[in-house]
Amino acid sequence: MKPDHVIARIRAGDELHMQFTDGRRVWWFEQPHQIIPDKLAMKLLAASDCPIVEAGDSLFGLPLNSQTFLSSEEAATDA
Repeated sequence: MKPDHVIARIRAGDELHMQFTDGRRVWWFEQPHQIIPDKLAMKLLAASDCPIVEAGDSLFGLPLNSQTFLSSEEAATDA
């Protein structure tokens, strides 16, 4: 799995989802279903150009606790 593939899917309108399962983050796209490694998702969130951002549906308002992540471009147009 390459970062460009994840970014391309998000830019195409697919939503990247995250949930905590057994104390760890699980990331996935729905249709077609694809699991994204936590290490890759966290790398994208930490990147200086920050290609993905939280959608704002954070549980309890905690950072990095959202259930949905969008491309930074999509989030900017939604604002």
